[in-house]
This record gives sequence, structure tokens and C-alpha cells, in this order.
Amino acid sequence: MVELLSPEFVSKLWGKHAAELTMSQIPFNEDDVLSALRQYAVCATDIRARNSQSEAMTAFNGKRTPEPQPDFLVLSGDAALDDYVTRIDRLAGDAEWTVMYYGLHAASRSFGMPQKLFQIDLLYR
Repeated sequence: MVELLSPEFVSKLWGKHAAELTMSQIPFNEDDVLSALRQYAVCATDIRARNSQSEAMTAFNGKRTPEPQPDFLVLSGDAALDDYVTRIDRLAGDAEWTVMYYGLHAASRSFGMPQKLFQIDLLYR
């Protein structure tokens, strides 16, 4: 594992390779992420008004759907990320699935502010 914002992370990993980080190093928690993801199911238009790059996408067996599948987005009944993934696995059956969320910071202020601070911190390292 690599330390978040260490010289190694900034110069060798950020934007180049995947890195494993411990949860204590990430400036937001699972509830913050779930709250932001839920917004895509209920107010995607509002999110896009704040950031035109924000969107959710779904794909099955490598092919993107024309519109995101609503039942594959995080819903109010998904109490944890594990619950969400389990529900999607069940819905997808044998199909390979992907859900992508872009512009998450525009969906929730509680998620967006730590992300902005993280970016600023990274910029000045």
C-alpha cells in the first residue's frame, strides 16, 4: 500500500496507475459516497446543471446502454456499497455489468468539498 499524497503517489501513481489506499487516508466515507450516488437516481438533471460532465452510465456485456438503467443506480434501499453491488449482481444475472458515475462532486456538497480539498492538496505537493 502507498501513502496518500506521498511523493511516490504524486509522481508515480496519480493518473497513471491504480493504487491501494486504506480507508483512513480517503477524505470521505462510504455514507458520503452513497449519498452522492443516490442523487443520480433522483435528480440527474440538477446535477448536470451544476456540472455538464456529470452523468451516470450503465453497460452490459461491454455495450453501453442508451440511457442509464434506473434500477442499476444506487437507490434509497441500498444501505451500504456491498448491498448495492449485491443487488446489481442479482439483477444482472449472468451478464457482465458496469456502472460509471462521473462528476460526483456536483452531486453532493458533503462529498464535493473533501474532493476539492484533496485536489488542492495534491496540486501543491
